[in-house]
Amino acid sequence: VATEAKTGHFSRLYNGQTKIDFVRRRKLWFAISGIVILAGVISLATRGLNYDIEFVGGTSWQVPAHNVTPAQAKNTLASYGLGGATITSLGLSNGQYLQVQAKLGNGQGIISVDKKNQIAAVLAKLTHNSVSAVSIEAVGPSWGSQVTNKAVEALIVFLVMISVYISVFFEWKMALAAIIAVLHDIAVTVGIYSLLYFLVTPDTI
Repeated sequence: VATEAKTGHFSRLYNGQTKIDFVRRRKLWFAISGIVILAGVISLATRGLNYDIEFVGGTSWQVPAHNVTPAQAKNTLASYGLGGATITSLGLSNGQYLQVQAKLGNGQGIISVDKKNQIAAVLAKLTHNSVSAVSIEAVGPSWGSQVTNKAVEALIVFLVMISVYISVFFEWKMALAAIIAVLHDIAVTVGIYSLLYFLVTPDTI
């Protein structure tokens, strides 16, 4: 009894010591999965994915910010034509940072050098930093298109290699089930990214 008390739920699941009848409740799992995928498809059709500037091009500013929230930054930058910018708070190894991304095709064209410096000065003042502490990154539309194409190619190659590997080492029924499971997981993941509007970066792919 003492041993069972010390054993966690995940440990028992890993060692096959659970009594959850997954197969008997398969209709429930299929229903939940179907709802998540359907909601993801609707979300993809209506608002799509939240791509990083590496995919669509644009300008990014990053500055150390310990006590400034994305909402505060959004309100400050709205009067400078960046009300539609994607603003996130990043926890990096050397502290908390604020990242502002103005993407091309999101109501924002190519930003001039003067405006980039102006926004950098505004962020520096807002976060109580010097202008030199603000890093600026610009990605052109052609580069973003190349990154997108490479990401799609990488995903296709991954799926093909996984399918070949599974087909060789499993009998066809198990291989088919495993391939469907891989496609299912990708569909669920993409749907959740769209529903919650998570940022899609090259690392995400």
